Amino acid sequence: MWYYQHIPGESHDMDEVFENILVDAGGRQSLFKMGKIGVLWELDRRTGRFLSASDLGYQTLLDIDRRTGKVTYRQGMIPQMDVELQWCPSTAGFKSWRAMAYHPQTQAFYIPLSLHCERGTFRPVEFVEGRGGTGPVRRINQFHPQSPGQLGEFVAMGRDGRILWRQRVRTPYNTAALTTAGGLAFVGDWDRNVYAYDVQTGARLWQARTPTSVQGFPITYAVNGRQFVAVPSGSGGGSWTSLLPVELTPDVKRPGGGNAILVFALPERSSSPAASAQVPPAAPPQAHSSTQLAVHRVTPDQMVRWEKELSNWGRWGPTDQRGTLNLITSEKTKAALRLVTEGLSVSLHRYPDLERAVDAGNMNAETKHWMTNVDPQTGRVRSALDAISFATHDGTNTHMDALCHYAVQSLLPGKALIYNGYPQNLDERGCKDLAVDRMGSAYVTRGILIDMPLLKGVEWLEARTPIYVADLEAWETFAGVRIGSGDAVLLRTGRWARRAKTGPWNAAREIPGLHASVLPWLKQRDVALLGAEGVADVQPSGVDGWPRPIHDIAIPIMGMPLVDNGYFEDLAREAARLKRWAFTVSWTVMRIPGGTASPFTALATF
Repeated sequence: MWYYQHIPGESHDMDEVFENILVDAGGRQSLFKMGKIGVLWELDRRTGRFLSASDLGYQTLLDIDRRTGKVTYRQGMIPQMDVELQWCPSTAGFKSWRAMAYHPQTQAFYIPLSLHCERGTFRPVEFVEGRGGTGPVRRINQFHPQSPGQLGEFVAMGRDGRILWRQRVRTPYNTAALTTAGGLAFVGDWDRNVYAYDVQTGARLWQARTPTSVQGFPITYAVNGRQFVAVPSGSGGGSWTSLLPVELTPDVKRPGGGNAILVFALPERSSSPAASAQVPPAAPPQAHSSTQLAVHRVTPDQMVRWEKELSNWGRWGPTDQRGTLNLITSEKTKAALRLVTEGLSVSLHRYPDLERAVDAGNMNAETKHWMTNVDPQTGRVRSALDAISFATHDGTNTHMDALCHYAVQSLLPGKALIYNGYPQNLDERGCKDLAVDRMGSAYVTRGILIDMPLLKGVEWLEARTPIYVADLEAWETFAGVRIGSGDAVLLRTGRWARRAKTGPWNAAREIPGLHASVLPWLKQRDVALLGAEGVADVQPSGVDGWPRPIHDIAIPIMGMPLVDNGYFEDLAREAARLKRWAFTVSWTVMRIPGGTASPFTALATF
């Protein structure tokens, strides 16, 4: 009927011979497949015509014209005799016989990967009839630069090429993927773990340890209405035995024996598997246990009292719409400018992810960048003109909340009042009062970085870790600073460091942050602006009925703007190098009429 050659003239052993998945969607009858280079190809299965190619973005060998499918090797990527060459992936491939799975409800593929690169020198091939091969090649395997120290990635990729989420582990994901109608994705790794993930969010719902490496093809079946999942475990076959884990992760050992088939029973009327027994379904994340200790515990009654005790209503007049930004006086700005000694600036902004993930693209708006002057007939871009769209409150976009963003919690749902007693009047054009265009145009003040991972001697704080007043004051002692009136306080917990290494997770549900008990301290210190790498609140908060107590008091009661999803990695590096955690911070407000937030494109200057 037809054939299709994905990579003509291929010279790196980048096979495209793995499973074909047939999908009927969007008016197309398509065939999808992915080979070693990590490109999801879509063909018309009736004619073999090229439809699309979506690159995971890890390979370094070639470029693909997304309109025609034409492949062009990148400069220097065609092997030359006796010339050392570095390329990604290695000969083992990102994707191999470990089959991906498709889930019709999410319209996404669930793909087990191993991320790595290779450095090698090619030598002549002896031509002997009936023989072939690559000839003598000196090869050195390496971790992929985008995934240092971690080989395994399990990625959910929409049929349109969008990334829904990623999960990374130390060793390769070593089995085919299996998805179920109940919304689970099963996969196993070389380090003897079998996992169940939520197909929508990527949350890890369950895992179990097996006698040795999990491999092969998991299956699911039912007996008398009860569903089971079976996975093979063994040390033979294609378990990367002599390749990547042995060479790159020698610290991870696996038994040589233990071949077995393990069967797990799914609980009745539940979506979480259990090993040979019923377990309760996955529960919502629980607050850190320390939040319930008497010394820290904050009750709903206490929160209601703080609505009165910590209020700044009327402090700067009955019509004020700037709140604690009033603390950034001309004297404060001049003092802040005197902190500049190095002439070095770093950005605190992170642009939202263009690819959808569990923590991105979650605000009913498309994150998109496109060229605006394109010939409709040929598709040729006629001039360098473009446009963007994104949600200001996107979970990966650095933004400053307007003071209309949160209403007084204890009055809801009957009465919606915001800072300074304004009613929260909302319509399709935004906020009538306390919108970002009412909060001033630009500010310069002293910034203080609180680098909690540095203080604790870790790469990042674990999710759900609360930060208390004692932690903040310990940081002041460490850094030799005292937070005071008009300061912009920026809290680093290591979210972006963790995300770069392990992939996205639902940071809106689980993230380290400030505990509610720090609220009086923030008021006492007269902080002008508070920024964090997600929301400032530890999640879960540990306060019954108040899921985001920092937001609930800071914005509508204190009138303190909050910065969500701040990017402080570059700032932390320079501050540590200079041993200076006080600096000049400056930003402009994008005065969106009626806007509930503004992108926070701030600079920190030393």
